[in-house]
Amino acid sequence: MEITKEAEFVTDFYGGRPYLSGMEVVQNWLESQGDKLLHPRMAEVKSALGNETKLEEILSVFNTNGNNEPVIGNWMLLECSMDAAKLAGTWTQFQVSFDTWKTSVQFTPIHTQLYRDKKLVAEPDFVEPYQVTTKRTKNKGNSFFKAYQAIKSGAKFGFTMTFPDDICTKIAGRGKDKEILPDPEKSRACAEAVMDKMCIIGLGAYRLRFGKFKYV
Repeated sequence: MEITKEAEFVTDFYGGRPYLSGMEVVQNWLESQGDKLLHPRMAEVKSALGNETKLEEILSVFNTNGNNEPVIGNWMLLECSMDAAKLAGTWTQFQVSFDTWKTSVQFTPIHTQLYRDKKLVAEPDFVEPYQVTTKRTKNKGNSFFKAYQAIKSGAKFGFTMTFPDDICTKIAGRGKDKEILPDPEKSRACAEAVMDKMCIIGLGAYRLRFGKFKYV
């Protein structure tokens, strides 16, 4: 069985893949940002241009396809769905365990491209810096700088979730005639419940704050 959805980001979408040395496309994109990097908030990003080690430390980027266009990987959708399965309570509601969900569900295509106003999103919209503080003790913290490629809300994408019709089952008959049969209706209800929660979980980096979407 399968369900196909078109979705739209209602918050900005942040890249969560670490920058790796030699990503010339990323370097060129950063350099093309021009005046945007002159803002004091961007000082560390600007100073890292040409310093591969520093970029590896601070920058997170999007997954891309063979044309260096931002994409959502099907593994990202699977991870999102696994968190959503917990939130949807698939075990208590549908008797579908986390492990069963994880191994039974697939997403296609492998790379999902993004569109805005029916035009392909060929590159990130901006880079967003963050000063992150982690608490070590009650009164002291450890701060570090991070930056993320980002795409503005409003970008759209589509995907298909495929799942077996017996991910949920039902019992028919009694005694020696009892059978455990697929329950396609309940299986679809389970899948739809998870898909609804996926919108809340979100995609990409900082999923609790960004990467939220709705179905259109």
